[in-house]
Amino acid sequence: MERYLDEVVALLEVLAYDDRAAVWHASTRAPLEALGWSTSFADGQIAAVAAVNDLVVVTRNVGH
Repeated sequence: MERYLDEVVALLEVLAYDDRAAVWHASTRAPLEALGWSTSFADGQIAAVAAVNDLVVVTRNVGH
């Protein structure tokens, strides 16, 4: 199983939660919290990584 997972992960591009993502996350999260609306910290990190890499997040989570 571990070998299989290593092979699958090798095919994926891993995008980092870097300084650009952290700045985007903080600058987006603060105004939302001031309005009384926010998502989980992890969801914000995912959104930030997507945003700074010009990607779109697709989810089946209808609560967002």
